[in-house]
Amino acid sequence: MLKRQKTGRVAQKWKHWCGAALLLAGCLIFFSPNLHQQYQDKRIQKEIAEFHMQSEPEEKSDLFGKIQRYNQELFESGQNCLYEPAYVEKAPEIDGIVSDKMFGYVEIPSIDCTLPLYLGASEEKLNQGAAVLGGTSVPIGGNNTNCVIAAHRGWKQQVYFKYIDALKHGDCIIVTNPWERLEYVVSDIQVIEPDEIERIKIQSGTDQVTLITCHPYRSGGKYRYVVSAKRKETGTVGVSEAGKKDFVQDNESAQNCIRTNSDQTIWQETKIRYAGVAVLAGFVIFTVYRNVKGGKRKDAENRAGG
Repeated sequence: MLKRQKTGRVAQKWKHWCGAALLLAGCLIFFSPNLHQQYQDKRIQKEIAEFHMQSEPEEKSDLFGKIQRYNQELFESGQNCLYEPAYVEKAPEIDGIVSDKMFGYVEIPSIDCTLPLYLGASEEKLNQGAAVLGGTSVPIGGNNTNCVIAAHRGWKQQVYFKYIDALKHGDCIIVTNPWERLEYVVSDIQVIEPDEIERIKIQSGTDQVTLITCHPYRSGGKYRYVVSAKRKETGTVGVSEAGKKDFVQDNESAQNCIRTNSDQTIWQETKIRYAGVAVLAGFVIFTVYRNVKGGKRKDAENRAGG
């Protein structure tokens, strides 16, 4: 009799431990994206701090002049290199530029996004933060420039450009390079097909940056979400009539797609996490309750039998 009681207590303890382990696993599943994001935020803050320590003084260097010439030659060339996928991944071949080194960082205050910025949109660089498409302007500002900045949209629990469709006309985009801080104001938002390269080329007489990522969220890259912003210092940046008309597009499918806000998909992800933890918690509570109730019943039976 005593042996059976001891065995029963051991089994009951094991059930309690298993229940606690399941609850812990559920908590880890629920909180892991937040913990991972905190880790990434610290990594980015550290990289930016190191960037500022290594950056050149405000006065322009020879490298700045070389980049200016590169940007001008790029504009004059018509940017046909953008049609070559391999070229987009490359950093510009400018003496003095280290291709795998941070060139600066981009800040988007309205969606609480700050990312290190690399030159050349290779997969390795996109995994680390944002990257300037090869064949587009190096981000130092200036007339006849358009720096196209790409980033993943929620890559392996990292936010990056996940909330890009929350941006609105008039929002600020800040690009910091080794010499200065450039402010741009969102002037146009559109959804394009992946092969609509003309839409991201330099526009004559403008100084702008363009953000680009996949759309809709978790769609496998069916379309590209494109946010264009003009340099704040060039004067008041207005919204075109086309921009006021709910981002009218030539492409009908893309026009419909831009109205498909990703909030619902993102919220569904969050609900799945909540549901998973709720199920595990319910299972653990039920198991503990059943074991406690069963234990009390057995104790009562044992006392009665004794």
